Amino acid sequence: MLHKVRDLLVRQQTMLISALRAHLAEFSTVAARVPGGVTTVLDALRGMQDDLPRAASQALNGLAD
Repeated sequence: MLHKVRDLLVRQQTMLISALRAHLAEFSTVAARVPGGVTTVLDALRGMQDDLPRAASQALNGLAD
């Protein structure tokens, strides 16, 4: 059971990161798929908060949280 739960959490984390990267790409922000890429994506998101539409900002911050 523990292995299945861990596998599920890892898959969900990967899906969230991929979705966040894809949505940011719509706003011309591209981040590499590397182990530290999540930090880069989150930093990019924080840096472009003023340039994003309010709805997009809320949705992306929800994913990031």
